[in-house]
Amino acid sequence: EINDTYGHQAGDQAIALAAQCIREVFASRGDCYRIGGDEFCAILAQSREIPAKLRQFDELLQTRSQGHLPVRVSYGWETQRLKGKKTMADIVALKTAADKKLYREKAAHG
Repeated sequence: EINDTYGHQAGDQAIALAAQCIREVFASRGDCYRIGGDEFCAILAQSREIPAKLRQFDELLQTRSQGHLPVRVSYGWETQRLKGKKTMADIVALKTAADKKLYREKAAHG
């Protein structure tokens, strides 16, 4: 949406802002990755922290984007206990479950 409305430079700035907020909120609790154009992944050790961290992320993003572009982020998340070595199929299943939640959130909040 931002690219179409404001141009690609503005879209790049929005991605950079989201990445900065993700790092600030989640990096101390796990690993953060950019996995696609505007897709990010955070792998956290403690799942009970996720709701609070997402609220903190939303607040930080809203504060940082005030007076600039209207940056809005949708997210989905899933948890899994780590027992033994994980396979690529385990990782794909986890990402697929998180993606389903992401699309449900996007549909619910426009």
